[in-house]
Amino acid sequence: MRKKDFDKETSWIPTHITHDGHHFFVITIRQNNGIWYNWVCILGSQRIADKFECVMTYTDKDGKDVTMYRGNVISIDVPKEDRPKKEGSVFEFHDHMVRKIWDGQRICYKITVQNK
Repeated sequence: MRKKDFDKETSWIPTHITHDGHHFFVITIRQNNGIWYNWVCILGSQRIADKFECVMTYTDKDGKDVTMYRGNVISIDVPKEDRPKKEGSVFEFHDHMVRKIWDGQRICYKITVQNK
C-alpha cells in the first residue's frame, strides 16, 4: 500500500486462506469517499458460509491492538455490489483509522476464520 492509495478508489489482490478444507478470500477496498471495507468470502454457497465466522484484529505498527471486528463470512456468490450491504459481514472503517494501522507499507491486521 502506498500513500497515494488514500487519494483514490482502489482494491488489492485478495488474500487466500484455507480452513477446514474450504477456501476463503480476504477482500479490502477503499472508496473515493475515504471509506474502507474488509470482508471474507468463501468459495462456496451462503449455506456453507453460514457455518463460519471471521475475526479481524487490526494493530498499529508496534503490534498493539487498535480494534477488532467479528463477523460473518459471505459466499463468493453474493454480487459485488451487494456485499457491503450484508449486515454483520463487512467491516467498514475510514481513512483516519487506516492511518493508525498503516506502517508506511502495509495495513497491519490478522484475520482468523473459524467454525461457528
